[in-house]
Amino acid sequence: MGFGLSNACAANDLHADHPRQPATNFGLGALALASVLEGGPRAGLTRGRRRTIGARWACLLLAFALGCEREEPPARCGDDVGARSSAASAVDRRLLGVAVDHGGDPTLEARWLELARSQRARRRVAWEVVARVLAPTPLGEPTVLGEASVPRFRAFYDREDFGRLFQRLYGALSPEARAARARPSSDDVDAAFLWNVGFLDELGTWPDERWREHLATLDSREALNAVGGVRRITMSPALTRHVVESYPEILACLERGAPPAELAGEPRTDRIMRRALSIAACGRAHVGPFELVRGGSLRVRFEAAAGEARLVVAEGASADDAVVVCEGVDCRVEGPAVVHVRVEAGATGAEGALDVERTQVAPPVACLRGALPIDAVSVAAEWRRLDSATPLPVYDTSARTLAALMREPTPTWGEGERGAHPAPDAIYTQRLPAGATFVLAGFHVRTRELPLGLNVTLWWSDTPDEDFGADRPDAIRALGPPWSSYKMCVVVDHDELDGDPGGGFGDDAPTLAAALAALHEGRGGPTWCSNPYVDAAPGLARANCVGCHQHAMSGARPGEVATDEARFPANGRLAARNNYPSDGFWGLDSGDDLAGAIRDVVDHWR
Repeated sequence: MGFGLSNACAANDLHADHPRQPATNFGLGALALASVLEGGPRAGLTRGRRRTIGARWACLLLAFALGCEREEPPARCGDDVGARSSAASAVDRRLLGVAVDHGGDPTLEARWLELARSQRARRRVAWEVVARVLAPTPLGEPTVLGEASVPRFRAFYDREDFGRLFQRLYGALSPEARAARARPSSDDVDAAFLWNVGFLDELGTWPDERWREHLATLDSREALNAVGGVRRITMSPALTRHVVESYPEILACLERGAPPAELAGEPRTDRIMRRALSIAACGRAHVGPFELVRGGSLRVRFEAAAGEARLVVAEGASADDAVVVCEGVDCRVEGPAVVHVRVEAGATGAEGALDVERTQVAPPVACLRGALPIDAVSVAAEWRRLDSATPLPVYDTSARTLAALMREPTPTWGEGERGAHPAPDAIYTQRLPAGATFVLAGFHVRTRELPLGLNVTLWWSDTPDEDFGADRPDAIRALGPPWSSYKMCVVVDHDELDGDPGGGFGDDAPTLAAALAALHEGRGGPTWCSNPYVDAAPGLARANCVGCHQHAMSGARPGEVATDEARFPANGRLAARNNYPSDGFWGLDSGDDLAGAIRDVVDHWR
């Protein structure tokens, strides 16, 4: 019996829809954070107790609520990057609305070996990921420019969003639940995302007239690009949710220290997807396929919030010939198997959340509640200030320059070959309200669609169609300026398994083939992927993202990984652990230090 089932409804095959944008006005609710800021009694603290809140905590609260501009450490690897950051404020979040998830591709894990063996295949997939991350996402309200949009990653959540969300969710737990380190429920997290959009209303300092005046200032593309500020690291909703729900494991790692580099495998259950679905009458939403190894299992649940829906789970090499093994609202499948999932709505349509959990034997992700879900995405941006006296450095990534750079004992990108003042149509540009202009020089994108992450990095160039931009697809060009001005590299593993030094680009992209060949250290040698603007520290010109990210939450610092040859040979590119403490997410203990933010909130309530 094939996967396609007869149904009283017409078979409208709809892929999972994006969640609907909520209204931006929400009712006022009791919140300790708002009370501390406004001086009201809702925080449940005496006046004397409020005075004893430490300076760090008070600053943290202010940053969570309003956003601030602060100095940042020098650029290193991974997420610990950037020179200045202006956090997304409550004002920006009201305009951005609820972030839309990246929509991870559940088929990629089954293609891991293909991507590891083919530079060409992995670059094709990487460009597809970039197109999804840059996809226009409508703002929650119209501006004087009309219906406006921002690239999807610009609406992702930052440290200030995370702080507001976690403060609210943790503060809503009972004293007994906090003592037991109970997790907030999935429904409470869903509600917190909606509440976060309307947090500005709770401050009581933004009446309608002031809001309209603010919207009137968004009168150009550069001003619109500034919505969200000069944010350094942003996280997809799935990543944000996972970190919030993992606070017990994060606290435990802070208390007991980093796990050892080698850990024994044990059965572990990970939520690999939670996706909000809104399906039209008689429509369908498909996810998968999901691969299960022998001894593993997959549990799929659909939690309906409105309407009626049926969950159909089938097993087979393809959806066309898959055999249905379970129907209902809660299904479990044992491995080995390739699993396809469909949700079918009734005559009135359906809304709800699809949960997919996988149990398998693997070294644990000790500092999180299991591995990150496949639609978890982090974006680390490198913003540079641009004015008449401060040109943007330009880096040559041609084969000749890269070959010479790789011969240096400690390859470092340096100050660039020349300077440039690119126009807004040539580089993503934002003009802050105070008048300063910042440009997006480069950015890392890391998704969890592959076991070691799909690690993509992009950098601006004034010769964008050469070497690492020579294979740019039409999907990126269709996004319009300035996205065709960025070059790209990608890695999926520590070791390079493509034996062709040119990655298969010798005929149609010879400058790319030559640049790849200049970096190729032979089949089985370490892979390469480095960003001239982001990976600025010594040694990071010879880097690969997976080598750096494996050490996140391990006690090592990003700068050490590329320079401490005794502890991390080959500039930290080689596999040195059989487990990733935070599944490669540096945002916990470096960069944004979300682990420290969690500890501050917990200490406050304690």
